[in-house]
Formats: sequence, C-alpha cells, structure tokens
Amino acid sequence: MSLRYPNIHHFRGDQAEQFFGRDKEVEALLRLLKVEAYGLLFAKAGIGKTSLLQAGLIPELNKLRYYPIYVDFTAESGTPIEVVLKTLVEEAKKKGLEQKITTSLALWGNDKPVRLWDYLKAFDLALDNEDITPVLILDGFEHIFDHKTTLVEAFVESISDLLYQRLPTAVQKSIRAIPRRERSLQHMAWMEPLKWKTLFSVQSEYLDQVENLTKAIPTLFNNRYQLKAFDFEQAKDALVLPAALVDPSFDTPYFEYAPEILTAIFNGLADHRGEIDPFQLQIIAHHIELQVQKMKTTESVTIPLAFLEAFGGVEEILSNNYYQQILKEELSGSEYTLATHFLEEGLIVGGKLISLAAPIAETQFNITPKLITKLLKVRLIRFGRTHLGRTYELSHDNLAKPIFEAYQERQQAEYQLELKKAEEKAEEKREKEARKFRAKIKKQRQLLISFTSLIVLLIGTSITTWYYRSEAAELRKKHTYEQYRLAYEKAIGFHFISNEYDEAKLLYQVAIDYAEDLKDLGDTVHLMKMHINYCDSMSNNHKNNFRLLVSKAEHFRDENQLDSAVAVYEQVLDDGYNNTRLWEIIEEFSPLLEKALEESPNDTLQHRFLLIHERISGFYKDLKPLSDLAYKKQHLHLIKFKDRLNKIDGKIKEYKDFKTENK
Repeated sequence: MSLRYPNIHHFRGDQAEQFFGRDKEVEALLRLLKVEAYGLLFAKAGIGKTSLLQAGLIPELNKLRYYPIYVDFTAESGTPIEVVLKTLVEEAKKKGLEQKITTSLALWGNDKPVRLWDYLKAFDLALDNEDITPVLILDGFEHIFDHKTTLVEAFVESISDLLYQRLPTAVQKSIRAIPRRERSLQHMAWMEPLKWKTLFSVQSEYLDQVENLTKAIPTLFNNRYQLKAFDFEQAKDALVLPAALVDPSFDTPYFEYAPEILTAIFNGLADHRGEIDPFQLQIIAHHIELQVQKMKTTESVTIPLAFLEAFGGVEEILSNNYYQQILKEELSGSEYTLATHFLEEGLIVGGKLISLAAPIAETQFNITPKLITKLLKVRLIRFGRTHLGRTYELSHDNLAKPIFEAYQERQQAEYQLELKKAEEKAEEKREKEARKFRAKIKKQRQLLISFTSLIVLLIGTSITTWYYRSEAAELRKKHTYEQYRLAYEKAIGFHFISNEYDEAKLLYQVAIDYAEDLKDLGDTVHLMKMHINYCDSMSNNHKNNFRLLVSKAEHFRDENQLDSAVAVYEQVLDDGYNNTRLWEIIEEFSPLLEKALEESPNDTLQHRFLLIHERISGFYKDLKPLSDLAYKKQHLHLIKFKDRLNKIDGKIKEYKDFKTENK
C-alpha cells in the first residue's frame, strides 16, 4: 500500500517527492553546512526533524558535492561509538570501500582496536575524491545520554577532534614513533586534517544535557538552528501539494481540498501563536486519504467539509482515533500494559491533566527510558520541568478525554470481570453449603421415622424452637447484609465515579467488616481488599502531585508573590484535590489567607481568596453526610475521619469570623 501521507511515521528518503512545506528550512541548513564545519539542529519531539533530514536535506546534499551519511541513534543498539562505526561499515560495504579501508588501517597494526577518528580518516582516504565532502548526520543525538558518562565522554572526545579538525594525540604519537626515513606517503596522508561536515539533531527537551558537552565542544551552540512548527503557508503546502501529485503508484487518485475544509483544518490545529503541529497535520491528512481510498474511484475528487464533520471535526479525529491507534501500532505486550497504566492513571486525575515527577513515573509505574523515548517519539507525552526536577505530562489537551474514557472502560471491564468471578465463587460455595444442608435434613428425617411418637413430639418442639431462632438469625443476617451492600455501593461510587480514593478505602473497610460477619463472602472480601490496595496507590499518587503544587505555593508565598500563590491554590481546587485533600488545603491555606488580608491592599486578590474560601466551605458540606455513617457503625477509620471533619469545621468557623471582622 502506497499512501501520500505517512501518518504518525516520518518521511523516508524515498518519499522526498511527496515531502513539502520545509523548503526554507532545507535551504537554511544547506547554507549552514556550506559555511560551517558543524551545526546543531534542535526542535520539540514530533516537529519533524527526521523527516526534514531524510526527505528534505539528504536528497539536496546528494545533488551537490556532498556525501551524507545518516546515523540513527534511535534505531541502533550499542555504545555511541559502536553505533557510528556500524553505520560507517555498512556504508563502506554499499560503496565497495571495505578493502581500501582495511589496507589503510593496517598501517598501524591489526592488533589494535579501531578508533572512531581512525575509521573516519580511513573512510575519507578510501573515497579518494577531493571534490566530495562527507557529511555525518547524527539523528537522535540525545540518546547518547542513555549510556554511562564514560562512554559519552569517549564519544564526545572523538567527535570534538573531528569538529575542530585536530589530529588526535594517539595518531600523532603513532606517526612520531616511525623514523622519518621510513614514513611513506600513506603515513603522511594521515597527517592531513579531516574535512568532514557534522550535523547534530537533538530534541529540545535534552538541550540542558547537550549543554554539558560544551566543555569538550565550547562552540557547539554557535551554529544552532531551531526547527519550528508550520505557519499557515507551510501547512498548506504540506497538505495540498502531496494530494495533487499524479502518480499511479499511489493507492488514491490525485485530489484537492475545498477552501472551507482547509480553513477548518488549520483553525482546528493552530495554537495561540498561529503555529500548526506537523505531526497532527499528518494524522488529519492520513485520515482524509483513507476516506478517499475507501471511495475506490480512479477519478480526481474534491474533499468537502463533510469529510471532517462526519467524524466530529479535527479534535474528535485526533482524540478518538489517535490514542488507541498509536498504542496498537507502536507498542505491544508488557510495554502496552505499562504505557496504558502510566498514561491513564499517572497523567490524568479525574479527567484532568497533571504533571508527574520523573522519579515517581519510574518507580511507581516501572517506566523505562526506552518506553519514555517511544512515547515521546509518537507525541503522546512531553517533558516538563519544575523546581523539583523533570516531569512528564500529556502532549496535548485533546488527549485527556479519550485517555480518561479508555481508563474508565478498562476499570469497569476489570471490575465486572472480578465481580463476576467473585459472584460465581460465592454462588458455588452457597450451592455447596445448601447441598450439605439438604443432605443433613434428609438424614434427620429418616431418623425421626424410627423414633416413637413421644420422641417425635420432643423433636417437633425442638424443631419449632430451632425454626424461630433461625428466623431471628436470618433477620440479623439480612440486616447485616443490607449494611454491607450500603457501604459497598458507597465505596464503589467514591472509587469509580468521583475518584475519592481515601473515602472509598474507608467504606471498603466498613463493607469488609460486615462481610466478615456474614462469613460467606470471602471472595468478595478479597476483591474489596484489592480495591483498597489500588485506592491506596492512587491516593499516594494524588498526594505526591498535591505536594508538588503545595511546594510551588509555599515558594511563591515565601517570595511574597501572593498572586502566583493564589493561582496555585485555585489550580489545586480545579484539579480535583477537593474532598480527598481538603484538610491539607485548609492547613496550608490558613496562614496564606491571613497574610494576604493583612498585608495586601489588592481588593481583587482578597476577593479571589474569599472565593476559594467559599469553595472550600461547599466541599465541606459535601463531606458532612459521610460523618453520619460513623454514628451508625463506630468504625475506627470513620471515627478518625470524623475527627478530621471536626477540625475542618473549626477552621471554617474561624474563616467566617475573620471575614465578618474584615468586611
């Protein structure tokens, strides 16, 4: 199948004819390489660095007197030096240069390991063409930081000799060790500096680590070039021109876009700066092309606005199809499971986006650097940074809805499966007990037949007594079961509907106590204990993210940046930390409120504080019904929870008095 748009994948070298929208960037990089010995290309993940290099820059270099050698650090395994050497060896085989390179390296003995600079020099000599300049293109350069520091330093040292056209110390010593009369022309050729060009390609998120290399390469950032998102004209070229290509190898005839659909696409993708994400543009274009393919026509067509409207518009196409499609195409097995839990439970709380500190992602969700790289590459996540260090977050707001819905569906399916298993086991156990009971009754009846009428009378009296006792026990059991169901249903509501994990834990524990009294719900008890462990994990996750926000507020408060501090607390309330962490919000909020009301003459700021106070009061009223359950069953956990609510009540009263005095 041959398509015009690569969807979530990058353009390859053989797709250069259908790569549009980057003419000025290709020209800028060509000018840079003509003048300088090296350059640094950087951009955010997914902006299109690899497509620009493979389908834009390299084909143009091949037209000129350059010899581009593309090294992909994302696709190869091994140390940085091994990856580059492997690429050079494969390139030498393609060009038939192996024998010349082997002969050149043999000047220094075959017993020595091949150094990177030595192989580059031998490759250069094997070309034997002064008019051709090799260009070493290092794509995915940030992946060198996945290795140990010693390996990174060794690689950077070799590359720095290449960039600054220095003769390595080891090579100088080897040449000096040869007496002058014994030095051949081949030996002297090694004294000439390498005149290769080098282009580094790196994600913007790793520039802080690249900056650490400036000790060995001080001028690395002097020749940098930033690749940005599309403007409207570039986006139009990238969308319209591939569709207009007439080529029988494509699965669709050439087609064009109606003006109204172009407007809808660009308006739907443009950010507040008017820039359009190339990655998202390719997804929309690919979606449209698939619809054209389904038409099974050989005639040119014009794409109307209805192509978008039929699928809910740009946002729906991105959100509903993108998430599951990427997971299925790019991940499999254990990676798929880890990624879904990380994205659905770590980066979204209550349907809202949050940032997750990198150490938490690695320890709590077992996320590996390799998996992070994959998720970055397909634009599912992006890096963030706070004063506490690096964080991860979803790449776009559009992803929040489909990911949260997928999480709810998965949770519901898992819950229904566990519940079904528990109910089947419970039913099996009840049936087994019933059979035993019926067998026992049958045996008792057989014994009764052989007794005399007096014994029958006595047994009848005993049965009557037993019956009424059983009735009373059954009533007690029914009441206990009702209380169990009440607590269980409330726990399910807090767990799956409102995501109030602390409250769900308390109510699950109450339900467990009732279930243990019933003595025939062992499997259900086991299921509820599993839910408690899950709620505990999610509660800790909430607490970590909450503490991150509180730390930011404390920092702003200490710096007397009250307006920024207020914004953080408003974010806390907006992000769903309302009921679960209410008493912590009030505890942190109290001194901040007092300081603002006493020192700040800003009426708007005071008004925002009072609005936050009103919201907290509203959340407190929502929590009140929980405290009533503590009176119905004096459970230790709920009594502790009641104490917390009483403390909150006192705080609310203080706020109301304080507000009255300051009116």
